[in-house]
Amino acid sequence: MSSARVVFFYLALLISLLGCAGNVGVTSRGCKASEAKIMSEELEFQADYSWNKKIWSSSETNLIRIKDLLAEKELDCSDVARVRYQVGQTFWDQLFSIFPFFSRMTVKVDVQRI
Repeated sequence: MSSARVVFFYLALLISLLGCAGNVGVTSRGCKASEAKIMSEELEFQADYSWNKKIWSSSETNLIRIKDLLAEKELDCSDVARVRYQVGQTFWDQLFSIFPFFSRMTVKVDVQRI
């Protein structure tokens, strides 16, 4: 094996052993079910607001409240009729997640006002 392949092999092994995948969860705690209806990804509706939130996490689970996501756009649970969110990783999130003990996720939020 050439020295470049050996270095690449050990670097890949080191990253896979040290890299941690953090978890991001979204909770409706803080919003009453009657105030904002949480929609599944498959159901379509006309979103009045749509934005992405980048979340850095460590090996423990980070819970994000919908109430806090809405507050970023100066909205309250009582101001919205429907909320849809998706948690995933973009290319850049995956790239940043190679750093040991940290990962980055994207939460995409779509909101329809009352």
